[in-house]
Amino acid sequence: MDVEQTIRDFFDALRGEGSVPFATLTTPSMYSFDVGERFEGDGLAKVIIQALADGVEINWNLGEMDTKVRGEVAWSAWQNTGSAGTPPNVKPMRWMESAVLVHQDGRWKIYFFHSQRARED
Repeated sequence: MDVEQTIRDFFDALRGEGSVPFATLTTPSMYSFDVGERFEGDGLAKVIIQALADGVEINWNLGEMDTKVRGEVAWSAWQNTGSAGTPPNVKPMRWMESAVLVHQDGRWKIYFFHSQRARED
């Protein structure tokens, strides 16, 4: 589904990787909530790219997405399992995540993204 591919491309762009530029995956007014903060535009991407450059290791594995599409608006929620930390202290982690997307300029774009660490089992 195009919505879910946009989300996967978004995560590649957060790493500074992938073939789709971050700006084409998000709306001009995009914002996100992560690590207890609000980030405007590409603010979250800049923080993650800098953390990776500083040696932090972040591994993501997006789980099955629960995606709904209603006209020009879509939303999706999923569990992200992986790990994060500075080697050798990389620890397993889980995040609960969601995104709201709008269909603009012939493609799905992320308008809002939210990520929160899941409670440890």
